[in-house]
Amino acid sequence: MEKKSGTYTVENIPKLRKILIENVERGLHYTQMDGLVEIDVTKPLELLKKYEKKTGERLSFTGWIVKCISQAINENKRAHAKKKGNKLIIFDDIDISFMAEKVVEGDKIMPLIFIIRKTNEKSVKEINDEIRKAQTMSEEEYENIGSNKQAIFLNQLPKFLRRIFFWRPLERNPFFRKKYAGTILVTSIGMAGKKITGWAMHPTSHSPVFTIGAIKEKPCVVNKKIEIREFLYLSCMIDHSVIDGAPAVRFVARLIEIIESGMFLDEL
Repeated sequence: MEKKSGTYTVENIPKLRKILIENVERGLHYTQMDGLVEIDVTKPLELLKKYEKKTGERLSFTGWIVKCISQAINENKRAHAKKKGNKLIIFDDIDISFMAEKVVEGDKIMPLIFIIRKTNEKSVKEINDEIRKAQTMSEEEYENIGSNKQAIFLNQLPKFLRRIFFWRPLERNPFFRKKYAGTILVTSIGMAGKKITGWAMHPTSHSPVFTIGAIKEKPCVVNKKIEIREFLYLSCMIDHSVIDGAPAVRFVARLIEIIESGMFLDEL
């Protein structure tokens, strides 16, 4: 099917699975499965350094991770499906929200959400350029983005009207959510917490959510020898009401494989 928000498919939730979903949702507001993984990023970091040495341009590590997540989702679109009643809406386009700190109202620093549309169709370089543009965008430019204009208008409404016209459709309408928040959320705290070893979770109604943590050197067994490798701390939050545990684990395993292989960087 096709809509302004792009093409998508609709699947009925199997009857037997409805009982599982009701059990998971009972007494809970959100139904996320949380995962904490360490990923060997030694090879991709070497490839990024080679690219920088060759071109003089430093590519965004976050931008490359965004592309890797897009590839894993593209191979298993159910992982970013959205539940609507007894049906699943599975979008073909992958729209990824990410946070960038900006100075607003003259002197206040706060994270603002930017959406990179159709990341499954864009190259690492194109995603990198959009992130760099977002990082240097002025407050006025941010406010003039179409969907942001509407969100800012809604934010000026009284609280009870915001609940009716923004928060309620954001939680219940997959097409509304895709427009204003994308289909995936990626947040990076690695640069801010370089000395922190561990993971961070991002409580939100969004799903899936990926939080990129710090990169640390650790000893690792490679070909029966101990080597010092660089590991990325990545946390994942996936909606259990749209995907079961085993498929979710296979999705994360594929994402790890994509990242560790340095996919898309060799071609650069």
